[in-house]
Amino acid sequence: MKSLIGLFGFAVVVALGCSNASTGSGAIGEACTANTDCASGTFCSVDDPGGQCLKNCAAASDCPSGSVCTDEGKCYKSCSGASDCTRAGYACVTASSITNQAVTDCDVAGD
Repeated sequence: MKSLIGLFGFAVVVALGCSNASTGSGAIGEACTANTDCASGTFCSVDDPGGQCLKNCAAASDCPSGSVCTDEGKCYKSCSGASDCTRAGYACVTASSITNQAVTDCDVAGD
């Protein structure tokens, strides 16, 4: 009985620990209000206007196609001009990549 109670407790801890897991379909740069709005492996940065789905990265290869790994250690939606960043409050800005190269990404305008 003790092991059954212990197993149940472990299952509850695992379930609660996974409650912030990404299960949605939001791609890098898309609007979100919670991690569950974003695709698997990504998270919702709610500090940005309207939230945006991001992914942690340590190398460019950690980011999905159409995104770049910045020196912040996060994958942002890549862009080549203003028309690529259509969300209100966002602009195509020049940033530094994880390897200290100039890249352009959609980020909060004025940051």
